[in-house]
Amino acid sequence: MDKSTDEYVQETIKMVLYDFIHNEGTPHVHDAVEINSGYCRRFASRVLKRLGSLSKVTRQDAEDIHTWVEVDGQHYDAEVIGGVDDPHDLPIWERLTDSRREHAAEACSVLNPDEFRE
Repeated sequence: MDKSTDEYVQETIKMVLYDFIHNEGTPHVHDAVEINSGYCRRFASRVLKRLGSLSKVTRQDAEDIHTWVEVDGQHYDAEVIGGVDDPHDLPIWERLTDSRREHAAEACSVLNPDEFRE
């Protein structure tokens, strides 16, 4: 991904993160960890809406434990504004029990933005 695309994605995620934490009409959360503890699907949906056609897919695990955005092979969520190459490097997986982590890793589904619902 070229630097300008990466910068645009990061700025977009920062704006959505700010909205979630500071604006009325969004869930009352204090930080990115709280977003990823129940509002990640809504967060990903808002990021997708702002990125438009730039973001190609959203992924979620088989148990609907976590939803995140993928752009040009980089995986982003509320905690990882800079993106990671491997979605298993997202910090949320470290907070899950071993059995939930194993089950979630069994299957990830790729959702096209048109099929994605908040």
